[in-house]
Amino acid sequence: MITDEIDIKLVEQVANNYFQAPVFVERVKTGVSTYVYRVVYEGKSIYLRVLPENTSFAIEAKAHSTMLNLGVNVPIPIYLEHKNDLLGKSIMLTSEISGQCIDRIDRYDSDTADVLFTAGKQLAIINSIRVDGFSWINGDINDVFVGEKQNFYDYYYEKLHSDIDLLQDYGFNIGEIKTAVDKAYTILETDTAYLAHGDFDNSHIFYKDGCYTGIIDFGEIRGSHRLYDLGHYKLHDAIGGFSSLLEGYKSICAVTDEDVERIDYLALFVGLGRSKYQHYRNLIQKQLAVVSQYK
Repeated sequence: MITDEIDIKLVEQVANNYFQAPVFVERVKTGVSTYVYRVVYEGKSIYLRVLPENTSFAIEAKAHSTMLNLGVNVPIPIYLEHKNDLLGKSIMLTSEISGQCIDRIDRYDSDTADVLFTAGKQLAIINSIRVDGFSWINGDINDVFVGEKQNFYDYYYEKLHSDIDLLQDYGFNIGEIKTAVDKAYTILETDTAYLAHGDFDNSHIFYKDGCYTGIIDFGEIRGSHRLYDLGHYKLHDAIGGFSSLLEGYKSICAVTDEDVERIDYLALFVGLGRSKYQHYRNLIQKQLAVVSQYK
């Protein structure tokens, strides 16, 4: 999690040293897991990312390379340092995904639906990548994807009840919520973890001239239920794009009626994990109404 900003002069020096020339550098205020800077060199934008904690970008770079090899449009890793001498932190340079994010659209039309359909296809490929264990990907292991939790139970319940308890001062029926999440566990439980983007929403889907161009920001990758990203997207979907995304996903990977129910419960799970924020309390209330249909 980002707390203090890095001196932009130091970042400029890091970029100048890499390109062996003065370059333009600006802070990009997107995401919460890494510092992101846009570097302009010879008229092209390249992105410099800096990890705030004392770990390496190596496993994230491996995730990018794995996805690229599977045909997913993600930024290409250009350069990686486990620990930069000037910053004392890991840095990674990546290529740019052209265009803009889909949440900036003026209106939802057939082009938007096509972009989301293609994004759904690519998301299904990402979610087919196996992870050994659940929760955050262990950044100290560079050659394989290993989650911090050995089983789904420990991952699912790690903070769930304490997150739910935060709602008791806001008129929520805590017993009802705990009953719902316990029921959800019985249909979500799995021994197999898959790679999840972890923060998948419209701000990370890019398009240009009405065509899909790629997915960005994999700073929240984790091992999770295969449908986690769909649940995350559905919770955050402010443009009504979920159906198009799901159709694209289903063209690559089967999604059953039971899976649709799982997606709704995963959306609730995602929301409960952020229950301290008012915006998410509103989304939780709406999602509780959705899952109430499942008996």
